[in-house]
Amino acid sequence: MAEPAAETGVLVLDAPVSGGRPGADAPQLTTIVAGPSQALATVQPVLEAFSKKVSHMGAAGSGADRKTHQQRPADDEPEERPGHPRLGKQSSPRP
Repeated sequence: MAEPAAETGVLVLDAPVSGGRPGADAPQLTTIVAGPSQALATVQPVLEAFSKKVSHMGAAGSGADRKTHQQRPADDEPEERPGHPRLGKQSSPRP
């Protein structure tokens, strides 16, 4: 999406957030931004209004990739994940 948009002069950012509802309420979210630096400079004040930390990860798509990686269960340390069977708790979806 970012490449075709750039051909027409439109700059695209992906900016997933981490921190859940408590982070949003605080506001203490971490925003993981990817895309052109000049686009980030334009929207940085908006992101800082609800983010404790804004991290620029590089090219478009990198932010979403990083967020997905952070949420993926670690195969080598599954017992540290909430809802893991070794903890004796059931996982349940968030409301």
